[in-house]
Amino acid sequence: IVTHTADLIRAHAFRITKVSPERIRDELLKLLEVPNATAALRCLDDLELLCYFIPELAQAKNVTQPKEHHWDVFNHMLETAGQVEAVISGSASYSSFATDIVPKFQDMNEYFREEVSDGHSRLTLIKLTGLIHDIAKPATKSVDSSGRVRFLGHHTEGADVSDRILKRLRFSSRGMELVRLMVQN
Repeated sequence: IVTHTADLIRAHAFRITKVSPERIRDELLKLLEVPNATAALRCLDDLELLCYFIPELAQAKNVTQPKEHHWDVFNHMLETAGQVEAVISGSASYSSFATDIVPKFQDMNEYFREEVSDGHSRLTLIKLTGLIHDIAKPATKSVDSSGRVRFLGHHTEGADVSDRILKRLRFSSRGMELVRLMVQN
């Protein structure tokens, strides 16, 4: 996107709130269907669109995590959405704990391409889950007396927040249930 166009998009990003939730849902899922979803999500964030239709994500920006994490909560969620595909397909350009432990099985690619809800595949919904899986970390963050950062109950509260997000974007009950189960567990 050329600079002038990107500047215009940023200046008018607030107008996305006037677009039907169903259209936003469908366009978001289309972005998550394609390889390298993280780049698409980062582009949406750079254009200041992403947090207009999922405002809960804005609260995750600059929320630090324990030193084991490379990113703040916001960047961790964006990276997770993109890495899901690499981990499942085994196409990650590096060996990691996640890629090494993912079990492989016959017809695995077909399984993840299977349509499961709202006309979208299991893989696309898993990427969506990756995007919002830690959505409640900002609200549940605490630091104990030893300085340890904790997010107690973030998965349970995150399931409730994910329900609100997906309901607002007019997901089917099946789609909401699948994402809720993954966020909660």
